[in-house]
Amino acid sequence: GGAMLINCIKAEVARLLTEAGQPPQVLTAANVVSRERATQLFESAYDEHAHRLAKLYEHVGPKK
Repeated sequence: GGAMLINCIKAEVARLLTEAGQPPQVLTAANVVSRERATQLFESAYDEHAHRLAKLYEHVGPKK
């Protein structure tokens, strides 16, 4: 039951992001696309995640 709930939340968030013009990046296994393409997709998604977190935390901590 819990996994189904989480997957429903993920699907709804993906729908909302897509409607807002910011579709989520999809990670695809190397057996579906080439190993190189799967690596590119993973690294791109990881980079995007890092940039989003950097914005989230840019004002955290002591001021310099």
